[in-house]
Amino acid sequence: MATPREVVDPDTAIVRVHLPSPTARAWLQSDSAMGVEVTFRVRNLEAGTFINEPVTGVWRLPNGLLVAQERSVTLVAGKTVDADFRTPGPAAKPKVVPWPSKEVQPPKDEGKKVEGDKKEGAESEKKPDEKKPDEKKSDEKKSDEKKADEKKVE
Repeated sequence: MATPREVVDPDTAIVRVHLPSPTARAWLQSDSAMGVEVTFRVRNLEAGTFINEPVTGVWRLPNGLLVAQERSVTLVAGKTVDADFRTPGPAAKPKVVPWPSKEVQPPKDEGKKVEGDKKEGAESEKKPDEKKPDEKKSDEKKSDEKKADEKKVE
């Protein structure tokens, strides 16, 4: 049995969504509805304009898996358009997820010796300004002794 066409206002588009389950839900813009056949009205469209909108359908399979699919419909003032989720749609495009705004760097191996690590030369890879506290004190003593020797020479 054919469904009668709704009378459409000249500035309204009608979207009929066909879903595979009575517990399925459809979304168009910010509206949603549940059922096997759902009708949305999009009002205040300018005559002669074409607007592409995504329609999303979500339902559960008998094995419990959740299915979410999207169809694209073109809204035209004064027209009715169908979005059918009862048959498989086109393959979904992979969604691109942007990287975090802050760049993440992998940890640097600075030659630090870890317990159980048999890395040779780990001590020799120190940066010149990285000195042990004992080494700093001995350098300060040498500097003081050098100054004292210079005073004696004068």
